[in-house]
Order: sequence, then structure tokens, then C-alpha cells
Amino acid sequence: MLHARELVKVLDSAYNEVHRWAKPFALILAHLREVVALFSREDPDLLDREHLNKQLSLVSYFVERGLLMQAITLAREWLVNWVLIKRGQGDWLKKEIREEAESIINEAARRLRKSKKGDGAENLPDWWESLGKAGNEAARLWNSLSDLRNDIAHCGMRTNAAPVRSIEESITRIPDLLKNLAEEVPDLRLYGGRVEINIKEIYGEVARLDELPFYIERAKKMSYEGADVVLTGQGPIWLYLAIAHALHGVARRLLFSSPTTGEIVIFDHTAK
Repeated sequence: MLHARELVKVLDSAYNEVHRWAKPFALILAHLREVVALFSREDPDLLDREHLNKQLSLVSYFVERGLLMQAITLAREWLVNWVLIKRGQGDWLKKEIREEAESIINEAARRLRKSKKGDGAENLPDWWESLGKAGNEAARLWNSLSDLRNDIAHCGMRTNAAPVRSIEESITRIPDLLKNLAEEVPDLRLYGGRVEINIKEIYGEVARLDELPFYIERAKKMSYEGADVVLTGQGPIWLYLAIAHALHGVARRLLFSSPTTGEIVIFDHTAK
């Protein structure tokens, strides 16, 4: 998405020059820009409804051009992102968070397979159970994508592998199935690439007021301009307040997180 955004700018800046010096290329310039713009995004680290629609456009693009493995791979990641935004919290680019979401949809998919055999069902989080029909559709699609990916990745060298024609036909249906789930996406925003600052790790055993400048400087070094920062861990209120004030104007969003409260937004300079 980031490269697409930059390419749109380049194409726009080259418009006059192309029409003067490269007229054959000018014939396809408008169409090329239109295609690239489908995947362009100002903030690719922001996961929301628009981001998922951009990813969905790219899945469709892969399918239309016969790039089947790319379509399956991105469709699986799209489903993981769908799970994360339905849950509504966490750094959606963090490896541990994505693995947790994948394990949940794996468990839901396994439950669907077991229910057909009459076996018992595994426990899933309450927020997943609240998804109802949409959750079952996502789990069913996850099962299908896993089978398709394995058929291609193992080059058909497994028992009951689907024939190539069947694989192609199944993949062409993926964008429409994803579109059905896209209609269930909430109006939420998740940010990736966040910085987590554990207040306890900044001061060690005992927080000393006379060392406050040192604590503040250390917190600033752990962050960077425009970052999403999450403050967590044990610490005195005065230290939390001082660090929050110091990061104002540095971080674009500041959050507090604890097992008791979950995530609480302290300030958000990206809010519209």
C-alpha cells in the first residue's frame, strides 16, 4: 500500500512529460494509475474497514490474473486481520497477536470439522462466540483456504488432493466469500507497530522523584515521533503522569493498558 501510494504520486508528476516524450506509454498511463490507486493507502499501519477493502481488492487482482498462491496467502492473512478487528484491540502487526488470532480461528475451524463427526467442541473466547453466523462463515472459509493452500504447496502430493481445475474454480470464489465477511467489519481502528513501555522497567525497584528527568529521557528514547505508545506495568501515578505529558507531541496516540482495565486511550491525535 505504501509503495502504491508513492507510485501514484510519481505517475501524477510524470503526466505531462509522458504525454510529450512517451506517447505510447501515455495510452496506458490513466489505466495504470487507476489500478495502482486501488491499493494505495496513506497509513498502511492502520487497520480499519478501508484497509481490509484495499486488501480485498488485491486478492481480487491476484485471482483475475491467475496468481493463485498469492491470492490464497493474502486471503488467509485477510481472515486473521478480520479476526483481530472483530476482537477490537491489540497491535495487529505484532507476531504474538497474530499468532493468537490464528490459533482462535484454527480452533473454530477445528470445531466445525469435529461437529460434523459428532465430536465435542473446544472452548473459544466469549467475543468469538458472540460473532455467531459470521464466525462460523469465517471458520468455514479458513478450512477451505487451508485445504487449497496445502494442495498447491505440496504440489498435489497428498491423499485426496483436489485436481487443478477444481482448485482454480474454488479460488475464483474467494473474493465474494471475503466480501460477505467484509460487510460485518465494525467501524474500528487498530494500529500496528506500537511501542510498549513498561513503567516498572524504567525505574527498577523503587521510583525516586529526584530521578524523574532520567525516567522521562529513557521513555522518550524508547519511543519515536509519530508512534503509537502503550504505557503498562506497575508504577506511581506521578511517574505515569510525567511520562504521559512528556510524550504529548511525540506520540500520535498514547494508551494505558493493564489486565484489569484493558486498553484505555489517553490521547489520540489521529482521531477525526
